[in-house]
Amino acid sequence: MSSTAIHQCCNDRGRKIKLLVCTANMGNAEPDHESINSWIPIDGEAKLVLENQSYPSRDYMKETFKSAAKAIMEPRNNQITSVPEGEAINIDVNSKADKFDIIAIGMQEATFELSEASHTKFSKRLQKVTTTVEQFTQDENYQKGKKNNTLTNIRKKFTSNKSPIFDELAASPVQVLETDTCLLHDMLQEHLPSYKRAVSYQRGQMRMLVFYNESAIEMEVISVKAQNTGRGGLANKGGIVAECDINSGTRISFLSAHLEAHEGTSKYNTRCSSLGDILWGTAPTVADFKCDVSMTSHYTFVMGDLNFRTRLPEFEIGSLEHIKEAHNLAKNNDWNTLNEHDELALALKNKDCLVGFSTPECNFPPTFKVERKDGYNYNPKRSPSYTDRILYKANHGLSESINIQAYEPIDHFTTSDHKPIRSAFEIQLNPSLKWRPILRQGHRSFRYFRSRGRKLKGLEGKNLPNLKSENLHVFISSIECNIGQGPLPSSLYCPSPCVSFVPTPANATIQKGSAIGINWSIFQKNGGNHVKMRFPQTKPIRNTLNPKWDDEINFRVQTHDNTGTPVDLTGSMLHVMVLDKRDNFNLLGSCTINLASLIDASKNRRSMGSFNVCDNNLNKKRNLAIAFAASLFSRLNKSSKDFSAPLPDHEKNVANVDILQDTSIKLESSIKSNAMSSSSCTFNSLQYREELIKNGEKIGSIKFDMETLWLDDESLNNPNLVHEWRGR
Repeated sequence: MSSTAIHQCCNDRGRKIKLLVCTANMGNAEPDHESINSWIPIDGEAKLVLENQSYPSRDYMKETFKSAAKAIMEPRNNQITSVPEGEAINIDVNSKADKFDIIAIGMQEATFELSEASHTKFSKRLQKVTTTVEQFTQDENYQKGKKNNTLTNIRKKFTSNKSPIFDELAASPVQVLETDTCLLHDMLQEHLPSYKRAVSYQRGQMRMLVFYNESAIEMEVISVKAQNTGRGGLANKGGIVAECDINSGTRISFLSAHLEAHEGTSKYNTRCSSLGDILWGTAPTVADFKCDVSMTSHYTFVMGDLNFRTRLPEFEIGSLEHIKEAHNLAKNNDWNTLNEHDELALALKNKDCLVGFSTPECNFPPTFKVERKDGYNYNPKRSPSYTDRILYKANHGLSESINIQAYEPIDHFTTSDHKPIRSAFEIQLNPSLKWRPILRQGHRSFRYFRSRGRKLKGLEGKNLPNLKSENLHVFISSIECNIGQGPLPSSLYCPSPCVSFVPTPANATIQKGSAIGINWSIFQKNGGNHVKMRFPQTKPIRNTLNPKWDDEINFRVQTHDNTGTPVDLTGSMLHVMVLDKRDNFNLLGSCTINLASLIDASKNRRSMGSFNVCDNNLNKKRNLAIAFAASLFSRLNKSSKDFSAPLPDHEKNVANVDILQDTSIKLESSIKSNAMSSSSCTFNSLQYREELIKNGEKIGSIKFDMETLWLDDESLNNPNLVHEWRGR
């Protein structure tokens, strides 16, 4: 049985799911059923949102046109389909989407007293409890070990009531809910009977709820966090962030925020800085460093009352002339001008906040400030503005995997002085990237294991001899950074930067005892303790904002561990972190590389059965590949097996033309004579030019070259092939 067959990777494209993001400033008033029905589609029916849109976005119209063109030109049964003359093109873009898979809801000013009618309706089921709700989620993984025993006696009061609401309260390890929370839960669950509530979190007057169709997808809530940004740290402003893993391979995060209100430059600056504070305060930890969710998630959605206003340059913002002109623009449906002078669009253009995020143009009336009635009757004393917004970000290499299908306000929402908005997206989940388990050939359970795909009992955690594996070897060179000066002048403070390459999952790369890895051991102070880091990292360069490294970083991406168990690389990422040694290796900024995409692209090149390069300069790349292979095999063939030792000077000289030419000829001869398998060596070269981001703010840029080389164990362990490749 061939090694290639054993190592074959699942490469099915990830399925597409539909996601609905909704946000509303509730105006501290109880919503009625009519308003909820107009905002949240009944039982998540996608057609209620996607069909007959009152305000179709330009992005949606572009996607519809592309779908129509594709339907016309797409070959079917080796023939080009045609449309009879005079017949209309009917493209059903929703034929495969009966329901949204995920519905995320953000609310601001979402605490309220129940109306007399609602209080009477729920009086037999609800009891007013003054305990402030901090968080609520039904996700078992997230709630594991988080039971609050101090509330046991309070819950016992409700256990005698057989209502499902109280069964939920009695069983859930959370605080007892306020009546307004119970009303929202009851109303939304009745509205979405096919959905499971995964998240319900409250911080002050802010809420976040996430529902998902458990018959269609699997969802694990990784974390739910909140950050206050109000004056004095109050929770009247701030944000809530929920991280979710979909189908064990695609991480989606939601951020719901309520930012500083009112017009003015200082208010604008506060809004921008508050977004950074929220990202920092809710950031997950990657290798003992905090990276905000927009860097660690595949897709991130921001929603909320962001309070960005209309800034008309001809008028002083907030003046009577400014207010009058803004009303005229809204009255005349001059949405292009309103979008042109929208503060959020300005912030994204100037990269003052949320770098890397996008938001569609608001092809609809401003959502603030309106009277609490049907339609748009604006408060004459306030400037109509697009305060309620939804933004999205696809991480590195995923921009083609997300499509926006709707972005619109809810005209008939009547219980608030804001009009809620919603946006529909279609995203493609990450394809599976996991090799088959491998065992040494001849093992008595090998055929049963492969045919049934079951886990062999008794072999877990044991090292198996004679395993055949293949790994992707990564070489990074020509690393340069351009770091922003920051708040302090360079004469007072200048960092000592170094660059670390941290994968997720952590076992995606070899960290200890790597055959080719250069592992710098660094220590970071963390609460008085020293944390040892083992990820590939450059040496620090002292006191500079423009560091350059001549050293080459190389490491190995492993497909299997030492037991032959596959490493799940679905959605894997490589975080390029610029750290400051002068400041206890604190993070200066980072960027994210789509490691899964890199592996998949390299794997596909390898399967083509040829020695591949990514440009037309074949001889140059061939020589470069041979130089890498020569240095690699030189280290592997050392009798001392000191793999972590640096290369001798004579082996560092990859510009030795005679050796390279001789090796190149012999390698080319070996390939032509089929002396090695087509999967033995595949070389790929890439150049990266990325922005360095921290908490949604650009702090600089980084560039580096990356070469990848696929090598299997058979090639590595063949002495004759090693000598042949080395030109000896």
